[in-house]
Amino acid sequence: MTIPEVLIVLVLMCIIVFAAYKVFFSQAKMVQQSIEFMQVNDSFRKITMFLGNDIREATQIVLPLPIKAEDAEKQVTVPGVTLQLLKQELDPTLKPSGSMGQIGVLREIIYELENNPNPMAKTIPRYRLIRTEVITDRSGEKQKQRHEIVDNVRDFVVFRTIRKPMKPRNIDGIGDKLLELIPANETGHGNSLIHLRVTLERTRTKNTGDVYQISMATSFYKRGKEVFLHP
Repeated sequence: MTIPEVLIVLVLMCIIVFAAYKVFFSQAKMVQQSIEFMQVNDSFRKITMFLGNDIREATQIVLPLPIKAEDAEKQVTVPGVTLQLLKQELDPTLKPSGSMGQIGVLREIIYELENNPNPMAKTIPRYRLIRTEVITDRSGEKQKQRHEIVDNVRDFVVFRTIRKPMKPRNIDGIGDKLLELIPANETGHGNSLIHLRVTLERTRTKNTGDVYQISMATSFYKRGKEVFLHP
């Protein structure tokens, strides 16, 4: 083989190796991003599963307090208790006496955000979402369960709005209606509907930029009926 032939072979080999290098690392990056998105989707699934089940089965919403519909966009993420629910299991066979009345089991569920204790973590999570459940039976014994749901929360806002009543109008005039409709964005949705805005952060290799943030907005409706001391 001559020197020009050897040089040509070396150039071709370098081109092939470089192309293979680019394809390999681009595929590896795509796989890594897919894994990161799967992890974020799993975190969203955990949040909607826990919150959805707890809110739907709740008999009383303690926190958050209802706000005006026009103030919903002003809500911001605040560490601490964001949601507090009560699940009261009614037992009609019990005599309505004592502090719990005819309630057989009382479950108090608290969701709270706590600051990330490890700010040097690679994923740089901002908050960790904690679910705490305190179960009280008729004997007064309490059991406490604490569960860490996700730890990559950037923003987490839970709120419910006040439903405005429709305005009555004079029905004596021609063309007047009994009730004056209010635009949907101003009416509010009532105390039993809880709204959630959450932003999670997938694994990042740099400390800046919003490309790593993924947001979701949804709502949950409380189906449980209020249980009073002497139903």
